[in-house]
Amino acid sequence: MRNLVLLLALAACQATAPTEHPPSPAPPPAEDSTLDEAMWRAEAEQVLFERLLENARLCRDAAELEQALGYVDQALAMRPRSEEARDLRRRLQKDVGVRAGEAEMLLEDEWLAMQAREEQRVVEAQRALAEAREAEKAGDLERAANLYKRALFLAREK
Repeated sequence: MRNLVLLLALAACQATAPTEHPPSPAPPPAEDSTLDEAMWRAEAEQVLFERLLENARLCRDAAELEQALGYVDQALAMRPRSEEARDLRRRLQKDVGVRAGEAEMLLEDEWLAMQAREEQRVVEAQRALAEAREAEKAGDLERAANLYKRALFLAREK
């Protein structure tokens, strides 16, 4: 019996102690959700831009030049300064038969028209603001409020 007790005691001494679980790793630091969203948007914009250019190339290779120009124009709307997109557009226009001078002239005309519309909007906003101030001085507060609203609307419009 004594041997049995000694044998059990010896076995108990040799038994390994229960293992302790290592502490769980600390959670990663919380990132700014605005930064995550901005990074996501930039990445999505890059993917969309590249896909538009790839679609344009595929259409060019399939001899669908007008559709290819449409894709390039969409890409340029996203990134107007992209040399890659501008170069692809020039080559497509050449293939379609639009001379570079004509294309540049059309773009310049559109740019000038857009600038004229913007200047007109600013003039209208300034005129509405001046009329609102006059109406306010004259005591016609309802008309003044409406003119202030119009001037604000025109100032925010783009």
